[in-house]
Amino acid sequence: MRTQFICGYFLTGALLLWSLLSQNFEFLFYDITTLVLVALLHKGDQHFTFSSKILWGFNIWIVLHILGGLATRGWRRALFISSN
Repeated sequence: MRTQFICGYFLTGALLLWSLLSQNFEFLFYDITTLVLVALLHKGDQHFTFSSKILWGFNIWIVLHILGGLATRGWRRALFISSN
């Protein structure tokens, strides 16, 4: 298994655990969906052999996207905060 997939599975698993511990159950569904995306990319890589840059970019996207969903500002989720 390529390092990028080990990293992707680890990141989504760790963030899945984080969302469980922070009791963010609405985000739990999204995190499971992201884990499925990693698995689909892994399966697709067996047929197409994606470049290393694409796979690392996907891992960076996972981190930024999921951490953005877990971020809070006060008592609100950052995703739904207006500038007011």
